[in-house]
Amino acid sequence: MADANTTLYGMVKPEVGASADTWGGKLNTDFDDLDALLGAITTTGSANAYVLTTGLSLAAYVNGQSFWIRASFANTGAATLNIDAIGAKNLRKNVAGTLTALASGDIFTGDYVRVTYNSASDVIVVAGLGQFQALDATLTALAALSWSSGSPLIQFTAADTVSLTLTPSVSSITASQGAAAATPTASFTNTTDNASVCVLRLDGDRATVAANDEAYISYRLSNSAGTQTEFARITVAGTTLTAASESAAFYFETINAGAFVKRLVLTAGALRPNSNDGLPLGTATNSFSDLFLASGGVVGFNNSNVVLTHNNTQAVVEATTGKLVSGLKASTETSGTLTVASRNRVVNCSGGITLDDGVFATDDWIIFDPGTSARTFTRASGLTMYVNGVDSASATLAANQMGSAYWRSATVVVLAGAFT
Repeated sequence: MADANTTLYGMVKPEVGASADTWGGKLNTDFDDLDALLGAITTTGSANAYVLTTGLSLAAYVNGQSFWIRASFANTGAATLNIDAIGAKNLRKNVAGTLTALASGDIFTGDYVRVTYNSASDVIVVAGLGQFQALDATLTALAALSWSSGSPLIQFTAADTVSLTLTPSVSSITASQGAAAATPTASFTNTTDNASVCVLRLDGDRATVAANDEAYISYRLSNSAGTQTEFARITVAGTTLTAASESAAFYFETINAGAFVKRLVLTAGALRPNSNDGLPLGTATNSFSDLFLASGGVVGFNNSNVVLTHNNTQAVVEATTGKLVSGLKASTETSGTLTVASRNRVVNCSGGITLDDGVFATDDWIIFDPGTSARTFTRASGLTMYVNGVDSASATLAANQMGSAYWRSATVVVLAGAFT
């Protein structure tokens, strides 16, 4: 019987009945071949083209042929392997069941790897590659990090440059949740045991500052087309930017017919609409319950053309007539030339009274109580003073009587009552 050869590596199987010397010589050869195959064979070649010389002088690739190799260089991309000059075959790695070309750095110089021929794909498969992540520059940088305290986050500051920081800087954050979620999308907690703590900081950092620079929070909803559209803003404007003397204004804005309109403004001096007559306080069907004003509070109409002023005298609105009824306020002046301090007040006379021109305005009035003595009233030369229909330079108000003065204009006053 003639010699036969093994399927994968072509080693000689001695013929039956051969001499002892024949058996011994061929077994010695096979043991040498097995010894070589059990160890790692160093490749040659270059530029992603690996060359393997087994010493078996193989003539063809056979499915399942497998070799331990020691790589003589690192690959920089897709690579091939040529065994015993049979022909170069593509090297592949198994990635989640798919045979994939090698990527740069899959094999490093001196790596020991197992390669097996796959006849179905006519490629040589490198065992283990694709089953782990190579320690590239990014992983090397991550491996070098060292925790010291707190709960830091990983912050990339440049390519393959990372740090652990408690104050990460990011350009944008997007958070989302399912429709059925019962908790907020994002929650910020400050556990510092202080009465006042900062739970959210929003910065508008502009290199070139200018008065009235703005930063705003945007509120978006889906419109009828399903597009996320901005519907409202809360805006802060830096009205004064001088260091240590900064001032700001808050604007509440809503969209109207596709354009944003500032509705309500909060400044250090006032809470007001953004434009005159621009915003009602309550509506006919949604009214405020109460309005409380401090001592001296003022309600002004039409740029203070008509003013309701608190003066420590009770004022009520009659339920039946709707009229404002108020007590009369006494003036601090009782004699001499009267000033605007007596405007629309009661003057309890303690002596003679002088009325000057240009002091009081149209529709001003004064009520006079002479007390138990008659009082003399005189006018300045520039004032017309009608007494009983006649312009008079002076008049007398009898004791225990009442009199009044009504200014038809700044230079004309009409006296009424017990004047003679």
